[in-house]
Amino acid sequence: DLGLDDNKFIDFLHAFKAGLRNKEIDGKLFDTADKNASNKDKSVIITKLHILETLMNEFLLINKEDLEEVDTLEFVKENVDENLTEEDIQSASDLYEDLKVEVDGESKLLNPRNNPSMIAIMAYAEKENMTLPQLRLWFINYFAKNNTFLLNQKANYLQMVANLKKGMVA
Repeated sequence: DLGLDDNKFIDFLHAFKAGLRNKEIDGKLFDTADKNASNKDKSVIITKLHILETLMNEFLLINKEDLEEVDTLEFVKENVDENLTEEDIQSASDLYEDLKVEVDGESKLLNPRNNPSMIAIMAYAEKENMTLPQLRLWFINYFAKNNTFLLNQKANYLQMVANLKKGMVA
């Protein structure tokens, strides 16, 4: 669900098994969180899940703020042009929906968490008067070369803008 390469999670599980499980989180260890209660106790399960999630986020360098939901309208206005209207953003969203059918439907780039930056890049392309054939070519090539995205949507969007500009010059 995070849009990360599956191998990163495999690496985390190996590190967890190899000793990361012994790192103390909030004064508790994963293996001793059920020391005074049944491992089926709801509080034990919640504690173990918290420890596991915290260790995973630290290992994968995931910032909790990056996991918060992003308002697409605000995001596009903030990052592309504050004068864009809801209709402009709907047009960019429609364009994204049209182009999605041209790429692998299993791509992690299509994860809904990535929608704000994908719609923003469509709005950016429209603002820069990019032709549909140019944008379609860039979009298909971008999906062919990338399968993951940055959870930080602003950083992800800026990375795509740099890639798009590079493609426009080439």
